[in-house]
Amino acid sequence: MLNISIESERLFPRDVNKPHLDKAEQRFIWLLKQRDYSFWREDQLEQKIKVLGKRPDFYVCTPQNGQFLVEVESFIEPGALQGIETKVIALNPEPVFNRIRTALKNAADQLRPYRHLNVPMLVILDNWRRVGIPSNILDLRNALFGTLEIRKPFDPGGASDAPGMWHHGKGQRLTATQGDYISAVAWNLPKVRYEDDSMTQERPMYLRMIHNPFAAVPFPIELFNNGHDEHWGYREDHWVNFHALSDV
Repeated sequence: MLNISIESERLFPRDVNKPHLDKAEQRFIWLLKQRDYSFWREDQLEQKIKVLGKRPDFYVCTPQNGQFLVEVESFIEPGALQGIETKVIALNPEPVFNRIRTALKNAADQLRPYRHLNVPMLVILDNWRRVGIPSNILDLRNALFGTLEIRKPFDPGGASDAPGMWHHGKGQRLTATQGDYISAVAWNLPKVRYEDDSMTQERPMYLRMIHNPFAAVPFPIELFNNGHDEHWGYREDHWVNFHALSDV
């Protein structure tokens, strides 16, 4: 059992009572328009690339930094944290990690046929339905790269004073030999979220992104870097916030 910090979208009171719609792709479109990026949706991909069976959700062009492909994954079924109000609880995190890993697998299946294009590939996660999937960076990191553990050599006599070393254990989904065409995975989040929010009104969006250190084509930080976006990755043998350069 582990302690998990629940970090999801901030809620503000508002008198809104409209039915929920699937808004994951719409919320990403808000983000792209706010950054002044051109994009082609999956039914328009032939205008930019040769379609090879699978259809990623977006082909995006930026004014100065080239193109990238995007697959958006949203969560529908209630998760383990649905309805929990406390900020810190003790539970088995694997069900949460597995939900994120399943979303990654689905996205990877869509993007894999296009790895030969040699462009960044981004997986966007979206929990606009608020179904109990935390959006903090620690859970995302553990889901993608394996649960973080401390390991040290076993000494039957108990005399060893060798320090423990951080190690990514079970559940690795992005490695040097698996998923190296995925450049980064990010949560797409609104700066403001209301209670009973139908997400029909556009609001400023930002990304909480973790970069894949094994990526054949890294995702350029400058593509989403307006002061609110978060970028996390692996540098000098530990995970850091690329802007704050603080350990995760």
